[in-house]
Amino acid sequence: MLKNIRGFIKAKGYFLTGPRYDVAKALAETPTHLDADEIHQLLGKVRIDASTVYRVLNLFCKLRICRKIVVDNGPAQYELSERFMVHHHHLICKHCGKVINFDEFDLLESELSKLEKLFRRKYKFVVADHKLEFEGVCMTCGPVSRNKPSL
Repeated sequence: MLKNIRGFIKAKGYFLTGPRYDVAKALAETPTHLDADEIHQLLGKVRIDASTVYRVLNLFCKLRICRKIVVDNGPAQYELSERFMVHHHHLICKHCGKVINFDEFDLLESELSKLEKLFRRKYKFVVADHKLEFEGVCMTCGPVSRNKPSL
């Protein structure tokens, strides 16, 4: 995966510098979403300034190497874009800010494909990408109930 990122960055006219490599590696090797401070802490032994981590993340978002996930209760979290990982969607806890990946595509993708065709036909709009996020309360933050949680 890092080889793909290196090639992509080079094709965009940039170099994969040491800090860029380290941030890309942290994103690629961590199974959860990370905020900038968590990435900085992971790379602490490498001695990268927090401001450098933020600059790299901003560049990666601009180049669509990574994606910024904004949550109400906490700092933005980052993940590699779907160019470098499997397509998925998110469940976001409104209490703790936890972001959970889900990829039950058998249920979703055929319906999303129908919507994209409708958009093309009715609105003359071609979908290049989409994001689907459900907000609620994770099991750690609240009991499971049949009713919608009060947020």
